[in-house]
Amino acid sequence: MRLPDNRKSNTLSRKSNTISRKSNTISRKSNTISRKSNTISRKSNTISRKSNTISRRSNTISLISNTISRKSNTISRKSNTISQEISSILKSPRYPKKSNTRASSRNQIMINPKYKNPRNQIRYSGSTRDIPKSNRHDIPAGSNTIS
Repeated sequence: MRLPDNRKSNTLSRKSNTISRKSNTISRKSNTISRKSNTISRKSNTISRKSNTISRRSNTISLISNTISRKSNTISRKSNTISQEISSILKSPRYPKKSNTRASSRNQIMINPKYKNPRNQIRYSGSTRDIPKSNRHDIPAGSNTIS
């Protein structure tokens, strides 16, 4: 009577061992998958950190670029203002306009813009020659200048 029980026990033991081996195989495969997953996760974290570093550097470069662009725009606006001032100075007449008739053109008195102080200005008619500052009191008699 003992033999059948012993056989059953051996059969059950073999089945248990088979199940245990299969379980161990599954556990090893699970561990392998877990290690691979951890490796992938570490690589992903490394890539993420590098991406964040690149993003921060890109933001810094963008800020510097924006600052340079704003300064460039400021310089451009100042340059345009100066160009407009130069253009308006060049377009404005140096002397008052003469009328079309010869008589009034001959008799018109002009102010030399070289001398800003009104007491130093020399008025002269007809000629538009420059009179040097050192000679403005030594105007020869008979010339058509009026001091």
